Parts: sequence; structure tokens; C-alpha cells
Amino acid sequence: MKLNNDFLYFLKNVSRALHGTRTMEEVHFESLQSIARKQALDGLTYDIPGIVMPVDNASRLKCIGNLMAIEKHNRWMDAQVAQLARRLDEQGIRYAVMKGQTCAAFWPQPAHRMPGDIDVYVVPGLFERANGLLVEWGAKQVDKTMLHSTYRLGKLEVELHFAVQKLQYPPYYGRLKRMTAIEFDSSGSDVRQTIGGYDVSVLPDVLNIVLLTTHAFNHVITAGLGLRQVIDWQMVLAAKAESIDWDRLMCYIDMLHLRKMFLVLAHINVRFLGMDGSVFSSRGLDINTDGVRRMSEQLMAWIEVCGNFGHSMDLGTGWAYQLRYYGLFLLNLMRFFRLSPMEMSAWPWMKAYRAVTHTNHI
Repeated sequence: MKLNNDFLYFLKNVSRALHGTRTMEEVHFESLQSIARKQALDGLTYDIPGIVMPVDNASRLKCIGNLMAIEKHNRWMDAQVAQLARRLDEQGIRYAVMKGQTCAAFWPQPAHRMPGDIDVYVVPGLFERANGLLVEWGAKQVDKTMLHSTYRLGKLEVELHFAVQKLQYPPYYGRLKRMTAIEFDSSGSDVRQTIGGYDVSVLPDVLNIVLLTTHAFNHVITAGLGLRQVIDWQMVLAAKAESIDWDRLMCYIDMLHLRKMFLVLAHINVRFLGMDGSVFSSRGLDINTDGVRRMSEQLMAWIEVCGNFGHSMDLGTGWAYQLRYYGLFLLNLMRFFRLSPMEMSAWPWMKAYRAVTHTNHI
């Protein structure tokens, strides 16, 4: 599928921002903002080497104000992560902060990654205690799914996970839970990362990359995969490439039947976003087969259309929304079926099961 020229131009400049590549070509800030907003990459455009800001004072001041707001929100989010982690540590609750602010640390300018909510995984047996802690903090539960309970405290949203990620095909879901048990739940290792001035607990590197791959895969089908998730995957993997156990990583990826997704993410990041291809070729991974290339192009076309979590699309409301949402859901099941046939086959059955039983968790 052919990508729009404006989107290709945007990708070229995102790559420059990620890797500090300079050019003699002038890049005007306003020409990138519409796409950046849809992909939740507003802050990253400020990091493009030689970016030309608006000429008129009002527009320039607005841009500066937007950047300051992003940086302020990131500092606030870091402080919330640190406060929640400290509370969990004080109560002896084993947890791991995931995605979001933990990925931001690996971006060129961490404070320029657009923040979202806080995702926290809690080991089995301590989940209810963690729920109680959030209630004591003043948060209110607003949702419960097959993956997490969602709490809201003012403008802060916390997703408290009882699994690191959901998978629809029960055997794959079970394998991911066993991986989590081995790598984190019962392991003696305690990986810490400083966020907001506090050393918070995070997932071990191999399990973290498995999570980021699985997370991206899930959003291919629902809500919409955005460039922010693709860049998170690149930034973390590139930073950890020399220290992780690649044999164990690829064994886990194969156990979940997500090798195709892993290779597609690699191809996208190398071809469009400037990642060093030797990270994969030196490990014997071929990211340039015809099948991987075609699927990568198809996925990039979807990313262009949907934006981060579907921000580029207007699906309407009421019945119109339901029809369009489920229409896109079925279309994506078919066009991305080869990413993981068994998982794709399980999706409609699991949705039907939850609709009949009126539950949204397993």
C-alpha cells in the first residue's frame, strides 16, 4: 500500500528527531503538527534538528507554551508514578510500573514523550491489597476488564493490572502468565528505574520487550496502533540490545507465536524510523523477507489512517459508532490474520463470549 507523501515526510523527520540527524533542508514546525497530534508525537517534533518555528510572535509563543505544557505534564506524571510506587513499596506489594513513563526514559528527550496513564502490574495474591491501597489514596474504580482495574483520581488515571497483557487465545494467555511468573513474580531479581526522583520497580528487560511486542499487536486489532507505541518498542530494544538474552527473548516470542509481529515492528523501525538494522541481522533475524515487507507496508498504512488509539478517525456515535467499530475490527482480523492466525481466530469468539456472559474479564 502506498503511503501519503505528507506522512512519509513526517516519518523522515521523526527519524531525524530520534537519531539527531541534521540536514540542510528547512523543516517548518506547522507542516508537521497535524500528523504529530494524531500520532501523539506533539513533543517529539520540537526535537527535530534545525526545526523552523513560526515567524509571527503569537504562533511562536503558542508553540513554546505547548512545549512547556508537555514538559510540565511529564514532570507531574513522574511525580505521580513515584508517589504510587512509594506507597506500594511501603505496603510490601510487589509490582512493576510498565510502558508509559518507563519507556520515556529511553527517548532522546524523555520529557517530550506524550504521557498517558499509569500502568502497574501487581503479582498474584496481592492484587486486592493494591486495589485497597488505591481506594485509600482517594481513587475511584471506573472500569474492570480482562486485563486490569482502572482507577481515577482527579485527572490521573491508573490501570492496575493482574496480567501484564491480554491475549485472546487461552493457551497463549496462559503461556504469557507463566513467563511473567518465571521472569518477575517468583524471581529474586528486582529491576529498578529512577522516575520522579524515586527508584520504582519495573519489568525485567526480556519480559518488558515481550510486553511491548504483545501490546503493539493487540492495538493492531483494537483502538488503533500509533507511532508512539512503535517508537517505544524501538527505543527500549535499541537501549537493551547488547545486554538482553536474545535466545530467551525469541523463545518467548515464538511461544506466543508473535515472531511475525516482532519482525514487522523491526522492519518498520529500520525502514521508516532510522533504527540500526544490524541489531537484527547480527542476531540472524531476517526482517526483509517479502512477507514481512508486505505486512509492514500494510500496517504502516493502517497507522497512518487510524493514528494513536484511533485519534485520526471519527467513527461517530451510537449505532453508527458500533457498526464502524466492529466493521474495522473484522476487517483488521482479516488483513492482519497472518500476524498470528490462532490469536486472530480467537478474537471474535472471545468477544461473543463476553457479550453473552456480560463479563469483560477472565
